[in-house]
Amino acid sequence: MEKLPDLSKFKVKKLNISHNNLDTLVMKNLPTYLVNLDASHNKINGGMTFVSIKKELFGRFKVENNISKAIKQINLSNNKIEGVSLIFYEKGIERIIFSNNNLNEIHLYLNDKNLNYLDVSNNPKLSNRVSFDPSKIDTIKSNNIAVDAPLKFINPPVIITIPDKVN
Repeated sequence: MEKLPDLSKFKVKKLNISHNNLDTLVMKNLPTYLVNLDASHNKINGGMTFVSIKKELFGRFKVENNISKAIKQINLSNNKIEGVSLIFYEKGIERIIFSNNNLNEIHLYLNDKNLNYLDVSNNPKLSNRVSFDPSKIDTIKSNNIAVDAPLKFINPPVIITIPDKVN
């Protein structure tokens, strides 16, 4: 399979699309109530964003192209993914596998929920300095990354705007 068909209308809880020739994974085409996704051993490349947030009128935000709110397990190992951004809701994700990719960055927004398992091993460009708190993750597998050391939480920079004129 080279292209994922639109499965968004189906109530599929477990989807195994591993060992195909997919180079893109379109989030809006995934089933709405997906709990377990295995898209390992494909050719998925570039960066992946599991949420796209757009600002609407009156300052409200709308979430689009999001993976299921029910998701518990994601396996995207053995692809060519370079960067990942994930935002999760009130239900906690349990297991994420991104081993054997081309990751150089990963951003997780866990909403104060603990993640049971994260595998980012065999991503030789990935730094051990990450923008999420590894202490919120029960088990981390991170061997063969750029720095042979445990993952270390680095607070993202705070951006402050300074007015042009001072009254």
